[in-house]
Amino acid sequence: MEIDTGASVSVISQETCKQVFGSDNSLEKSPCSLRTYTGEKIDVLGKRKVTVIYNSQSVDLSITVVKGTGPSLMGRDWLHKLQLNWKSILKIEQLAHNQEPEKDKELQDLLRKYPQVFKEGLGTLKGTKARIYVDKDATPKYFKSKASAVRTQRKN
Repeated sequence: MEIDTGASVSVISQETCKQVFGSDNSLEKSPCSLRTYTGEKIDVLGKRKVTVIYNSQSVDLSITVVKGTGPSLMGRDWLHKLQLNWKSILKIEQLAHNQEPEKDKELQDLLRKYPQVFKEGLGTLKGTKARIYVDKDATPKYFKSKASAVRTQRKN
């Protein structure tokens, strides 16, 4: 399952639902209508209750089942209910070595030359000033996040 903070609900495809739940394909009606980032309508078949076990948590949640195949997405509905270990999710296990040795050497030289840039933690930009110019008559605007239940690009 992929984490998608742009998706309002968590979804699995009809195909994945069959693989995971087998012949138990009982779905509740779902009032939600979903669209991709580019505006195409997604056919919602229904939703079902599932028990999600993550680390020491066990939470009963709903998942939306959509027609066809595609990746399973963990949307904001689940992200609000589960306490995820973001450090382990976002941890990079190792640097991928480049297939071109000269590029790999170049990377290693940069890592050695600028260790402060690649160290763990937050950094600061020193010696630079920035200004943001805003029209005095401008009014602030708030835009809700756009509901998107699938990737923005399709794999070919």
